[in-house]
Amino acid sequence: MKNLTSPRVWLPALLCVAAVAAGLTLYSDFFLAVRCSCVEPFKATPLAKGQLLSCSNIAQTISWERSSNVTLAKGDAEGWDVISPTDPQQPAVLAVEVSRDRDKAVWFPRMSGEDCSITVLTEGNRPVDRLRGSAEWSPIGARRWLNLRCLRYGDVDHDDVVELIRIQMYGKWAQVWSKQGKVFF
Repeated sequence: MKNLTSPRVWLPALLCVAAVAAGLTLYSDFFLAVRCSCVEPFKATPLAKGQLLSCSNIAQTISWERSSNVTLAKGDAEGWDVISPTDPQQPAVLAVEVSRDRDKAVWFPRMSGEDCSITVLTEGNRPVDRLRGSAEWSPIGARRWLNLRCLRYGDVDHDDVVELIRIQMYGKWAQVWSKQGKVFF
């Protein structure tokens, strides 16, 4: 057993405690920032099985002017559209302006193929969610939770904040499902 009075033991622990204390003092959302940078983009949570939701009460607008290489087509479920890359050899970007009036939102990605991936980015190009495809199609209605507090680390608490979320899709079968111009539910 190591000698606990040795600086090799207590000095790293003291430095770690000092760093956390300094972070908490200087930045009130320190743990949220750590979660948004170190946990959310790398969570290995699979797509949750479920049903497509019938409506959304999140104020949002798909910004077609800021989007690139995306095609809108009718989906396999009634009333739903599929947004996917026009040219699967190039990344597709779907830009959505979202009013951040809650902590979490649900969205419906779908993909097939190990060459597919989808990344959700904030205005500052920080990833807040990442998905990789597999050999099988993900089920229709499979959903993901998006932590909206990670868009700006929760530094604005009022409802009239509009954030730009960019969803990057790679691969022929990478898709984001939408209903009546809504992507987040």
